[in-house]
Amino acid sequence: MLPKKFRDWLAQFRNHYITYSNGFFHLPYNGKSPETLVDSLKGLPFVKYSPLTQGISTSTPLMEGGLYYRKLEEGCWLTYSRMRYKANVAFDLFFDEDSVSDCYHLSLNYVDNNTRAYGKLLNGYRVLAKYSWTLFKPRCVDCHLNFKGDDGKFITLFFTEAWLQQNLMSSPQFIDAGLARFVESSSEGFMVWPLAEQDARLESYAYFEKLMNVDGQAQGCDPLQLKASALNLIFAFLSTCSAHDDVMEGVVAVDHDDRGKLQRVENYLSNNLYGKFPGLDFLAEEFDISHNRLKGEFKQLFGKPVYQYYQDRQMQLARAMLKNRDVLVKSVALKLGYQNLSKFSSAFKKVHGVLPSELN
Repeated sequence: MLPKKFRDWLAQFRNHYITYSNGFFHLPYNGKSPETLVDSLKGLPFVKYSPLTQGISTSTPLMEGGLYYRKLEEGCWLTYSRMRYKANVAFDLFFDEDSVSDCYHLSLNYVDNNTRAYGKLLNGYRVLAKYSWTLFKPRCVDCHLNFKGDDGKFITLFFTEAWLQQNLMSSPQFIDAGLARFVESSSEGFMVWPLAEQDARLESYAYFEKLMNVDGQAQGCDPLQLKASALNLIFAFLSTCSAHDDVMEGVVAVDHDDRGKLQRVENYLSNNLYGKFPGLDFLAEEFDISHNRLKGEFKQLFGKPVYQYYQDRQMQLARAMLKNRDVLVKSVALKLGYQNLSKFSSAFKKVHGVLPSELN
């Protein structure tokens, strides 16, 4: 049962776009082009649209924040969005049945999420890592989940097939990054590259907020500087791709049914961090997925092999537990299934770079 204030508030918009299912408020947006994206969002009944600042803002019981956009040149747009979520919100990307879209989406993402509390609601949809790159092919249908308490920031470049061919396909950096294989492949889906929190390019958020005059403190936007900064963003993405031997490893083309099973595997692991790793055979049987698909597709979806993902989550929990100076390292090790203290310390150092005894 929904809280009464949400039921009363939602009643105003029954004839509009918002729906509610599986614990999420669903908001659709049209992905045919940046123009249709802006039009579909500004058409919602709870947003304010300013053509002067080229921004869309909202403050409701669901979320608070805005999206700002600039057309850099024909075939290429830049958007910056930031949002704080007061409820579970899903953005459903859709396309008109009779429309033709050739627009790619390249995005630098920051999502501070609380998926552990809502893991059972995932149902196979996409939940981003805290920091990541994503590259979507044209007409790639997607649903992006945001959880109550989340904060999100996205710097996104939209570019058409014609712009891609004219500006990127012949670039040595694009070729060296191996992205031509992704563009020319028949693979559907999108590409994801998680980023470490210390990555220098993550400073881009504050820079683009100022550059796009998000808070209205500057006199205006410098079009030339915007174009140069957008190109630098592209080169940063190409650099990330070039650092990997096979760029196609970052492509998420997992079957939707398998994606739901893998999300349930991830949810099970994240909620059962005490004790020993349950094993691949158990997980494959418990969640009705083949051993090989579990190994290959879990890494594709979450960026790490199953055991490494589980161990990293355990060590994150261990660090949080050890912040209490009254807790003994040996006690934490035993709770996490480590009978050998030296093996626990080694696993802890592998993730955090220091031994548990060296924590300040």
